Amino acid sequence: MGLGMAENGATMVEYGGQNYLDPWSFSDAINGCILRRIGADLRSFPELARRMKISLALVVISLFVINVAFAAPAATAPAADLSSPLGALRAYDQALPAGGIKAALSAYQASNPREQQAAQAMAQADLAGAQVELLARQKFGEQAARDVIHAMRQTSPADFDTAHVKLAGDKAMILWSDDRDPLAMVKVDGKWKVSVADLLGDDQDSLQDLVDTNQAIAKEFQQTAKELEQGQYANAYLLERAIKQRLFRVLGEDD
Repeated sequence: MGLGMAENGATMVEYGGQNYLDPWSFSDAINGCILRRIGADLRSFPELARRMKISLALVVISLFVINVAFAAPAATAPAADLSSPLGALRAYDQALPAGGIKAALSAYQASNPREQQAAQAMAQADLAGAQVELLARQKFGEQAARDVIHAMRQTSPADFDTAHVKLAGDKAMILWSDDRDPLAMVKVDGKWKVSVADLLGDDQDSLQDLVDTNQAIAKEFQQTAKELEQGQYANAYLLERAIKQRLFRVLGEDD
């Protein structure tokens, strides 16, 4: 016996090579089978048959309910909105790659040309990485996409769920559950954004380093996406390995 799903979405029971779309028809079949086994005719025992039918139907109804419960959608994910730091990160993550470079840039608070140059480079890398993630999900499935995100040394929705937020007025620090550096955010006009000023710091040389690094990452991700579209990766393992090798050339060891 097994539980399945009919073409119209209804739950069905499969038994003895036959499909039953409701518990009553299934219990009738079982009743007949049992009584035939003991050498009796269903019509000879009307009260017994009635009780058996009710009992078996209740059992099957329970199976139907259990199957529907397990088939129900998972609990709703935390809201993605710009009014909280983690909600904003979720919103920016969900906007890519469909939103393009404009959506990627919207994640960053850049107040001057220096910061805007940095934001542009980081947004390009974010967008390229999101495209790789999307293609990996389409080709290899959800688990592969999550693994690819971490192979790209980026954060996933699961990382948002385990992160902690340290608030101080209109500033926030995202503390990850692993050993990654905290992420500084700032609230501007009611919306939380990644603080480019905090990422750059006061070191004037940091801008060129950040721009060069992110442009190189974007280039590697774009090449990976192109290869994915061309079908050059037979499985998710080979894709992850290629990503790790490419990031090693740009960033070195993943600390």
